Amino acid sequence: MGCWGMGMAQSDEFCEIYDKFMDSYNEGKEVADITAAILAEYHAEFDDDDGVMHDVYFALAKAEWMCCEQSELVLNRVKEIIESGANIEFYRELEASEKDLKVRQKNLDKFWASLQTPRAKPRQRRIDPLDRVKELPPLEIGDCYRYKYEDGYRVFVVLGFNKTQGFRDMMRCGIFQKTYSAAELKTVDFLNETFHSIACYLGEELLAPSSIKKVATIPVPENKCSTSLPVHQIRFGHKKDFKAEFTASIVATPSQLFAKVSASAPKPTFSWSNVKCGDIYAYHTNGQYRVFVLLHTRTMVVVPAIYCYAWRKSFAEIPTMDELKDEYVMPLGWFVEQSFPSKNKLTYVGNFDICEALKDIDPAKLYDKWKPATLSLVKEAHLSEDYPLNLCEKLCDTIQRAYEMTAPKAEPEMDKGEKEMFGFKKKAEKKNTPDLDKILDTIRKNEISVTTRRAKNGGSVYRSKFGGKPAVPAGFEWPRFDAENYDGETANRPLSFLCQINLEEICAYDKENLLPKTGLLLFFYEQESMRWGFDPEDAGCSRVFYFEDVSQLVETDLPDDMKDEYKVKEYDLSFSAKDSYPSFEELDCHCDVDCDWDDYDEAVEKKGYELESERHKLLGYADLVQGEMLTECERITRGLYCGDHKSYVDTPEDVKEDISGAATDWVLLFQMASIQEDDYELMFGDLGNLYFYIRKQDLKERNFDKVWLVLQCG
Repeated sequence: MGCWGMGMAQSDEFCEIYDKFMDSYNEGKEVADITAAILAEYHAEFDDDDGVMHDVYFALAKAEWMCCEQSELVLNRVKEIIESGANIEFYRELEASEKDLKVRQKNLDKFWASLQTPRAKPRQRRIDPLDRVKELPPLEIGDCYRYKYEDGYRVFVVLGFNKTQGFRDMMRCGIFQKTYSAAELKTVDFLNETFHSIACYLGEELLAPSSIKKVATIPVPENKCSTSLPVHQIRFGHKKDFKAEFTASIVATPSQLFAKVSASAPKPTFSWSNVKCGDIYAYHTNGQYRVFVLLHTRTMVVVPAIYCYAWRKSFAEIPTMDELKDEYVMPLGWFVEQSFPSKNKLTYVGNFDICEALKDIDPAKLYDKWKPATLSLVKEAHLSEDYPLNLCEKLCDTIQRAYEMTAPKAEPEMDKGEKEMFGFKKKAEKKNTPDLDKILDTIRKNEISVTTRRAKNGGSVYRSKFGGKPAVPAGFEWPRFDAENYDGETANRPLSFLCQINLEEICAYDKENLLPKTGLLLFFYEQESMRWGFDPEDAGCSRVFYFEDVSQLVETDLPDDMKDEYKVKEYDLSFSAKDSYPSFEELDCHCDVDCDWDDYDEAVEKKGYELESERHKLLGYADLVQGEMLTECERITRGLYCGDHKSYVDTPEDVKEDISGAATDWVLLFQMASIQEDDYELMFGDLGNLYFYIRKQDLKERNFDKVWLVLQCG
């Protein structure tokens, strides 16, 4: 048996079985059949009481839980293995230490408790695109096809084909905004109908040929069906686009697009007096090209000025319009004629007419980090600068948000009486297709990232740091905790000094102004008993102190009875502000959204945020290891034990509901990860994290004595 830790998934058998199960699940097999096949395979080699089968049952239980199809056979066997102590005995035979066995037992209890909490929805089957490759249907450019949508029909038109060497062929389609009745389809002039979106589709992402029917043909000029047609929302389309709920359009018709896109039009020379919104110019500097788009002009104190957005990166060659659509941009600010690049350095690239949507919108309303740019007067030199990614957004995303801000408001909903009067019937509820990008913008928080570096001698005693000696008031009573360690020895032990944060050093990174502006914040934790925070009796195993007046603080020696192994090595700290997003397991605590883990993870990744990593931070969202902790904090502080499933099962439903609502009052104050170096190791469980949580109101009132600690690992 390959075992590398005390965590539930830290064995070869567990990982192998879980992956085997999910591979079969993704192939479309039924959960019950997968479980039966795996058990039959392993029972052919191992007795049911063999320790190897423990991980088989554990992995099956986890996989079934993920699929929302838990079988009594597997659950009962998992319960029997855990409650009988058989798994602990098996690990003891593998010569695990008693300390490790206690960690293993805690993980077993938490694992069993998690199996008692039903998952909200089953894991979606993940299909490898290579397993569902489909050829493009034989559709013709200019043909309009209807397909069924709710009580009517939607229509898409084929605008062209993308044929790129080394890539599969794609069909460029435009989907119209409206839903038509059967009678309307006979009279619609699709040349002048408004598009909802334009995108490129692989064969498997298009609707089945049997579900579409040709209703019209529009003339698409040969030179208008190339990749120069604008892509509004997405570069590559998906099948769900055809059934999505439309909230905005690109405010363009085929005839408008065909009139504005010209392959043969001469490239104009820049003229300060003839600026067109959406004009894009490449600026040659330092052997490369920087690209910017002109939005509008305005007179600033009698001097004409042009407002511009610029693309983040430099290009070795002048990019095509199609290459620019998915690149990142940011607003530069206002140019006057004297600060604008000279004509001989400028090359016309094209015109994005859809940039009209940005013309009169304050960039600060589109993205809060763009506020400084709204008033900036910039110079030619600014076009040579390298713009940070965290200040940039994709052009297509920015335009989409602009259209949504300016979209006409929907007509007021009829009341029930009016509906009955006019014989309206209630429509079937539309499927919720969440816009994860918007949702993430709504729930985004600021986190203060903490980075360690080797401490230098002679630094201020009030500086931010990990370990060493704390700065505390004279006569400070060192916090202690009375508990049993993993060897079964009970003693009153001093808490380890983990960290002190000089709040003046980090106030610039506290974008939401949640922390005090001055003073020291100190964190302590008793390492020898290493409490996990799921027992009300763990209160006191950690402490947080806030000292507002640093002038009254002195550096204090560690207690004489503190063992060397629990003295934290001193590190200096540096900070940075970052956007923070919750882990998928915690998402339901912050918003009501129905989405798959893969989709959410991809959406977060596009924001440049990495989930599930080990790091130190203040504020923001916690990086979860074993599941969300907000509910656990609320339960614990109400005196409810959370170390096994019994407490969850026995809690009345009305109390559960009340706890669930109150859980959102908790926020992360500080997350500290394990440290592992060649010459030093600070380990929380099995490479775990410590999490210090506090209620929002307590944080506002500076009640840091009400912080609750949770340890997660494995």
